[in-house]
Amino acid sequence: MPGRILLIETDAFTQTSLRSHLLASFYEVTTVSNPASGFAAAQHTQPDIVLIGQPPNPITAHEILQKISDLPLFRNTPVVVLSSGPLGAAARLELLHAGAEDVIDQTAEMDLLMARLRALMRHSVDSADIRQTGYEAQQLALAEAPRCFDPTGQVVLAGASAQQTSHWAEQLRRHLPALIHPTTVQAALSGMRAGNAPDVFVIACGTEHRDPGIQLISE
Repeated sequence: MPGRILLIETDAFTQTSLRSHLLASFYEVTTVSNPASGFAAAQHTQPDIVLIGQPPNPITAHEILQKISDLPLFRNTPVVVLSSGPLGAAARLELLHAGAEDVIDQTAEMDLLMARLRALMRHSVDSADIRQTGYEAQQLALAEAPRCFDPTGQVVLAGASAQQTSHWAEQLRRHLPALIHPTTVQAALSGMRAGNAPDVFVIACGTEHRDPGIQLISE
């Protein structure tokens, strides 16, 4: 079954161009020109991913994300903001904090967008399977009652050098309430093979075919 994508884009030319790229990748695409129409369309299409073309005013995009996050229908739906040009770190961070799964420059990163959509689609399918399995288990009384707290997330960092990994860990610990595990790519590979998988990997990758970071991603 092809993935369903809802595209909210005010510019007609950009909307047509993006729709063509998405259809060529065999997605089912619903396009609307404003957020209000998008919320209504979502009731019928139940999209797997929502793409938002960033309006000229970044605050508007921020408000759209807040509105989406308040709708139960979008609770498990990833939202990607498409910028009309490069954004600074502060602007990207604001949109990510508002609930965007990612912020991508559609004028220069079309290949990245398509790769990101494939990854999000895989994650969406896996998450749906997990939710359905959990529901069935509870119906059959095979699942324990929900915990009263969420377990602390675990993040493994594998930089290109010990210095880079330590710098990542120092920065993330200031902002992320998770267990941070600095390590090497080789150690992370060994952990994966032993069945010790964290919630998130942050990996430094090169462009060489045999790069250890690429090998870790493939496993």
